[in-house]
Amino acid sequence: MALTKPKAVFIVDGSYIQDSFKARRGSDMSGDVCLKMLEYAAATLGVDNVQTYFVDGDPDKWYSKVARGRTADLIQKKNKRIVLHDHLRHQRCISSRVTVELCDFKKQSVGYNERGERLQGWVQGGDVMIVRRMLKTAFENSRIGARESAASSSAECSDGITTIVLVAGDKDFSDIIDDCRQLGLKVAICGYEHNMAGELKEKPNEIRIIYLDQWPADSSEGARQRKASSPSTRLQPRPTPQPSFEHGGPFANRRQAPPAGGDGSFSGVAAAAVWKSSKDVLDRIFPQWLGRATELKVLYRSSHHGVTYGDLLDRVGAEKPLAVIIHKDQYHFGVYIKGGLQLPDDPSKSRTTECRVWYFSLTDHFGQPTKIDIDPRLQFVEVAGREGSVNSGCVSIGGRLQLGVAHCGRPAGDLFSCCQLTPSCYVPAGYMGLTNSRGDALLGGSELFHADAIEVFHVGQ
Repeated sequence: MALTKPKAVFIVDGSYIQDSFKARRGSDMSGDVCLKMLEYAAATLGVDNVQTYFVDGDPDKWYSKVARGRTADLIQKKNKRIVLHDHLRHQRCISSRVTVELCDFKKQSVGYNERGERLQGWVQGGDVMIVRRMLKTAFENSRIGARESAASSSAECSDGITTIVLVAGDKDFSDIIDDCRQLGLKVAICGYEHNMAGELKEKPNEIRIIYLDQWPADSSEGARQRKASSPSTRLQPRPTPQPSFEHGGPFANRRQAPPAGGDGSFSGVAAAAVWKSSKDVLDRIFPQWLGRATELKVLYRSSHHGVTYGDLLDRVGAEKPLAVIIHKDQYHFGVYIKGGLQLPDDPSKSRTTECRVWYFSLTDHFGQPTKIDIDPRLQFVEVAGREGSVNSGCVSIGGRLQLGVAHCGRPAGDLFSCCQLTPSCYVPAGYMGLTNSRGDALLGGSELFHADAIEVFHVGQ
């Protein structure tokens, strides 16, 4: 009989882990990387991570209080934090529940200058939130807390948590670690050795320390292995079933056999029918959604122009606004991007453009084509340079639709590896498509999926 792993709660200092990762790797930490870190730490400690609390500064409050000016770099920094938080909230990669807790910023003394004058600076209140969370977890799962819970008719007994894993490096956490141990819980520390206070490193042996410098994905050997095993930059899309169309309507929810002599892949006569039908629907519905006359011009079709990110960029160029349509089995949906796909000056970096963004469904999700508004904070598109990446992908649109997604820190070789969800609070009434356990709409049939085809239109007038 398999042994049950001890249950653990992970409490993450979001600012610490992001700053430490960037100092070591020279790039921003994506949501996928953060989740893999947690998975690595849990496996190393031999615990079952049942709940993760990711404590970080509120990006909107940082931007309104701390940031000075509306430069592109500051906007991009804010948007990256928003996307990271959103990715963690809706993750499906690890079994742990992930709760993102945002804190405010306040001014306080941060030291003295050379003349002995007190200096004031902005600091976030994350440390206090972390201490409270550690104490609450330790008390509720201690013998005292379990007795009080059992005595209360409205409270549940202890969750059976035996370990707190603190992902942080500040010396201010030294005392709270001791307090949690006195309440009977085990404590482990996870962080980067180069950015961990001596007070934490010198804790007794009963407190295990996991140095992320030893994490395989963050070692030079691991980087060499990733590079050696990375996919070719010129991949072909896998054969996919042929979408079908019902007589009298542009899209059908049933299948038909491929045409005689065909192999069922998304090409030839079948593709031509799809392209024509999708354009017909957009010609009819976009003037209603945009409140103006529109003229659609085809810029890119994956079956005609190639499947790589470079093929897409070569065809689309600086055109804007754009409508991107994704086809996956019977699902046909897309996104409107007013600002287009603007490349960064440095091909190894990424560029964020704030602009109007919304999703839309053409078939199989509602009874008719439907516009889907998204979170106002996610009205932007992130575009990777030809040698760069955005959260392990090529393009991130509205924070919740990514194209060319891989899971090794680099984009996939083609555009068809996609990730998409729409939180339940933004799903229009009448939705009949698939959802996850939280009720979030999955327009591609699942959060991670491999598209059959992609096309891009210029929305003129």
